[in-house]
Amino acid sequence: MGLAHEHYATEIVTADGEVYKFDDIGCMDEFVEMAPELKEENTAKHYVRDVDTGEWVDLEKAFHAYHPDFWTPMANGVVSFKDKESAEKYVKEQGIGEVLDYESLKKHEWSWEQ
Repeated sequence: MGLAHEHYATEIVTADGEVYKFDDIGCMDEFVEMAPELKEENTAKHYVRDVDTGEWVDLEKAFHAYHPDFWTPMANGVVSFKDKESAEKYVKEQGIGEVLDYESLKKHEWSWEQ
């Protein structure tokens, strides 16, 4: 199955080069919860796409805009950016939402967790 909205895609690359692709960041997080060996501290690298440019960004370095009303492919409401300024601009343009860094994102409660 292909990804219909590439700018929202995320991926995990394992130490041995295996790649897992996801429709959006919430799907990736849900998958990691079921496969703890894929957590970043277990040598897998996690990447998100900057929604504006489409470039891959290390999850730990990315910033995210969140609001439950933000459209994302799997309705998780988290949109990723390569820098804080871009995430802040998105929130300001939308008139709703909050900016999350990596530590805040790790504490985020996903819709599938509720």
